[in-house]
Amino acid sequence: MAGSRDVHARAGRADGVIDYSVRLRPARWWDRWFVLDLRNDPDTRAVGINAQPVGAAWWRCVKPMLAIITAGSQSYRVGYLIVNTKCEISIALSPTFRGHGLGTIALLLARQQYGPLTAYVKDDNLASQRAFVKAGFRYVRVTPDYLVYEMA
Repeated sequence: MAGSRDVHARAGRADGVIDYSVRLRPARWWDRWFVLDLRNDPDTRAVGINAQPVGAAWWRCVKPMLAIITAGSQSYRVGYLIVNTKCEISIALSPTFRGHGLGTIALLLARQQYGPLTAYVKDDNLASQRAFVKAGFRYVRVTPDYLVYEMA
């Protein structure tokens, strides 16, 4: 992750029942098992680009590109995102925190941190498609396997 500064925004429902303070921070060594468990979660793998389980070698490869998504006053880890050297973004949220708008906020924060981004989304991954569109990405084309979204 470029630099080590936190990027911050707020998400929540209009009625104020849920009020998350969302941040992106660089991954640290103690995040390893959280990220590996989430990446290897069957639901995450089912909608991801690569459905194969991963291990420590994957962690070592992606750690420099990895940001941990935290939320709440206690900075709970709720997910991660990866931005590779081609500015392609990937995001995963823990099952407990899906559906609260945190992914959309994290994508907006990623744009603030990294600039223009591209996402490849499976055509049956409707939740990711909605999050990317809400975050300002636009559908640009279809490949044989994915829908491509870009944010300028």
